[in-house]
Amino acid sequence: MKLDIQNQSPSYLLDQIEYVADLAAERAADYVLIGVALKPIYLFVYPRVLLVDVKLKKVVLSKAFQLESSWSNQNTTANTARKIAESVATAIKGFDGNK
Repeated sequence: MKLDIQNQSPSYLLDQIEYVADLAAERAADYVLIGVALKPIYLFVYPRVLLVDVKLKKVVLSKAFQLESSWSNQNTTANTARKIAESVATAIKGFDGNK
């Protein structure tokens, strides 16, 4: 898998949901989190995450976040990471509660 991904673009896995789900199923995972950073200009980066349900082999959460360069707040990156983690945790709790 590592070699396969190494030879592709950074966003390769975003378009390979069934492949990712199959690999995760071999490792007994319930979900897979795929992340990529979209960076249109130097001031902003948009971390994008896809949460894949391994059994359904489909994306159950697709969300982008805005991370803006900030000289006044040194915790900008940590705060954005926290928002991402909270969104993913909330989604998983919601799905697990409905199963």
